[in-house]
Amino acid sequence: MIVGGDGTILRSTNYGENWEEMKITDIGGLQRVLFISESNAVLIGNRGTIMVSKDKGETWKLVDSQIFSNMNDISRHPDGNLFIVGVNGMIFRIE
Repeated sequence: MIVGGDGTILRSTNYGENWEEMKITDIGGLQRVLFISESNAVLIGNRGTIMVSKDKGETWKLVDSQIFSNMNDISRHPDGNLFIVGVNGMIFRIE
């Protein structure tokens, strides 16, 4: 899966042989996607965008993060917590 500007998501179900383009409107730039299991993924982006998928990225649900800063990266700690970092030293934890 690849994410990018203007809410674009590229998704492959055959290891990159073919790609399906998805467009999420009114979101802005997307930065990173992290699969936390075979089916579950978290996507982050600009203006505090956090989205989750429970079906391998086929559909996405917007999470109300109450953050309005751009998010740059996401990582999973071995204890299961997710950490998101953004501009101006922002660090956000999801349990």
